[in-house]
Amino acid sequence: MSKKSFFSSRTIVVSVLVVAILLIAGTAVYAALADIDVEDGSISDWAGVPIFQTDPAGDNSPEPADEDIISARVATGYDDNLYFLVQMNGSSAISAGGNRGVAASIDCQPNDVDQEQDDRVVTYFPGPDERYACEGDGNRCYFGDAEGQRVGAYLEWMVDESELPPDTFSTGDCQTHIKIRFAVIEKGESSSDPVLTFDTTGSLKGYNVPTATGLLTLDARADSSGLLVLVVTAAMLLLSVTLIVFRIRRTA
Repeated sequence: MSKKSFFSSRTIVVSVLVVAILLIAGTAVYAALADIDVEDGSISDWAGVPIFQTDPAGDNSPEPADEDIISARVATGYDDNLYFLVQMNGSSAISAGGNRGVAASIDCQPNDVDQEQDDRVVTYFPGPDERYACEGDGNRCYFGDAEGQRVGAYLEWMVDESELPPDTFSTGDCQTHIKIRFAVIEKGESSSDPVLTFDTTGSLKGYNVPTATGLLTLDARADSSGLLVLVVTAAMLLLSVTLIVFRIRRTA
């Protein structure tokens, strides 16, 4: 009569399933994030990011045809920040030093309204004072260093997580599920002047800050490259121990 082992066939199957879940969860977190540099003179790092919104051609008439939005992308970076890429209809659109730029209008509630105090409008104007984030109602703006670029017909820029609610002034949450749309805008002579909109990508569209759930809740905005290594290492160790015990059991 053979001895019963603690590592029964059922235990081995469960262990293998746990390994698979850990690997899938870790890979999902890693793959959902993007390694983007908005000051490298290239947009090649957006290659794996799908189009978030498209916009009909010619819907900005009678404005210049080049300043018509074609498509927009959104990505979450390893550094906790949100990144945006807009494709215009021509490479001469949104000239440096001008009063026109692009904006990501974020509904942080989300309640399908993107011009409230708890929302954010993240703008990009090529040239001096290139980027700033404002409350949705325009009452308070957060100015920052230039972090964006124009590459041909594309404009890419980002917003630091620290400039998104929840914060001291806003109870909204721009760090989980949000809604976004994009626009070509024009600023006035000062930050208190109204911002005029010349083209938008239509309705707000939902965007989930990437997370994955395995045995634990994994935050995609943490150090996900290190997290992936940890998860894969743990999974491989568990699989190795399971196989060794299985072989010992087979030869006993």
